Amino acid sequence: MASHVTHQIHPPSNLDPSQFAYRAKRSTEDAIYSALHPALTHLDKKDSYVRMLFIDFSSAFNTITPQQLICKLDKLGLSTSLCNWLLDFLTQRPQAVRVGNNSVGSPRLCARTAVNSQTGVCTPAGGIITSLIVLLSLAFLMPAFYYIPKASLAAVIICAVAPLLDYRTVVQMWRIHRLDLLPFSVTFLMSFWQVQWGILGGVAMSGALLLYDTARPKIQVSDGGVLLMEPNSGLSFPATDFLSRLIHTRALQASRPRSAVLDCRHVSVIDYTVVHELRDLLRQFRLRGVQLVFCRLQPHVLDVLLAADLQGFRYTNDMDTAQRMTSDDLL
Repeated sequence: MASHVTHQIHPPSNLDPSQFAYRAKRSTEDAIYSALHPALTHLDKKDSYVRMLFIDFSSAFNTITPQQLICKLDKLGLSTSLCNWLLDFLTQRPQAVRVGNNSVGSPRLCARTAVNSQTGVCTPAGGIITSLIVLLSLAFLMPAFYYIPKASLAAVIICAVAPLLDYRTVVQMWRIHRLDLLPFSVTFLMSFWQVQWGILGGVAMSGALLLYDTARPKIQVSDGGVLLMEPNSGLSFPATDFLSRLIHTRALQASRPRSAVLDCRHVSVIDYTVVHELRDLLRQFRLRGVQLVFCRLQPHVLDVLLAADLQGFRYTNDMDTAQRMTSDDLL
């Protein structure tokens, strides 16, 4: 997971240059050097002094607010689905400490099912014991089950499941990402019909939302003399038509065709269909006498585009250079 998150926020230029913790080839010694070097350089001047403030955060370890962390990761370009997963993972995590028969905290940490949670199961051996009990019951107690009232069975299920209901989850979803309430509501309501249809309905709705996010990626468009487009996620087959229509509308179908810069620093995925569409876009840009320049491509994405041998493909790792390239004449 750590390597995946690091890959998502690539390149490192997205991070604060003053951050030395949790970064490759950086250490506390680098942090000390970066603080001392400008201070000592300034002290070389006559009649100068330096004021430095040191704050010890050692006691604040592991006390970060999850919501603030998610906002920071979102600004760094991490996908929304992964941010939501991390927030869910870090929010309201139950913990328990067991010494002998005494426990402090919630036993749900080690539980896998509602019944196991209420009976205090804390190890995977609970699955083995549960299986043996079920087999023995089926072998020797089946005739006696006929006399168990259905109300008693319902009471067992209700008592086992009731402590797992957490209404605060709905409130949090409403505050954080209201669209997540849609698959939640579909699953909840359809489960009154049949549980399996509720699960299938929730999976289908979640898949539809995921497909919509993939087909309609967020693309920031700015116009500061040069038309700049910056996708905030990967580009795959469902997003092909959306990307092509946006570039046509803003650059090629304008009253006067314009050159454009496509900033791909957040694009970590690209497939054949997108490459094929980019080939057609480059051809149309050349026919209209303007250019489409790619900027800050990730290495594996650049390898894919170079392997495609796109005619008129131009790229750079510097935004200023990309803006200058759009003003040059086509070769």
